Amino acid sequence: MTSSHALRKSIFSRLRAFLESKSWGGISAITGLVALGLAAVTTLVTLSVKNSESVPYRGEKCREGTASQDVRTDAAALETSTTAPLKVLDVGVKDKDRIYGSPRSGPVDGETFYWGRVASDRANGGVQLLWRINDGPWHDCRSDLSADNPDYVYTPAVASEIGEKQVTFKVCIWRNNPHLQSCWNDTDD
Repeated sequence: MTSSHALRKSIFSRLRAFLESKSWGGISAITGLVALGLAAVTTLVTLSVKNSESVPYRGEKCREGTASQDVRTDAAALETSTTAPLKVLDVGVKDKDRIYGSPRSGPVDGETFYWGRVASDRANGGVQLLWRINDGPWHDCRSDLSADNPDYVYTPAVASEIGEKQVTFKVCIWRNNPHLQSCWNDTDD
């Protein structure tokens, strides 16, 4: 059990014991509601800290264990008029300061490549392509996005097969403040 889970469990068990031992008279009811509010705030703060550590993930270097043709830094050049998003990812606050992007794929010289792209409405964040072979370690290909950048930012593009082995992909976008994230796995399709 994590320390945050133990803390929430302790707070709620103390609150329950307190509420069961008192009548719901004026002061007791107010005290109970305040304690319940504090427990809820503690839970939300704990969850938001956990989520802020989720993306971007830390992994092996993007190019580690690959040949020169397996990872391309020119993903923007791979975009064509027929390149469609595999899924639309969007995080934001009431259509203000949004981060939006998508995982993408396309053919290059008979090989399929995957990459991520992201843009924003005045928000800082980024996009990350994670890849791995079988149950190996995740490799981290990430690009940060600054709020003053009006263009799309791309991750490197990675081949769907490396060393004749199938590659698994995950693409995530995130917004820095407040931290929001959205991800796609190629195994979800």
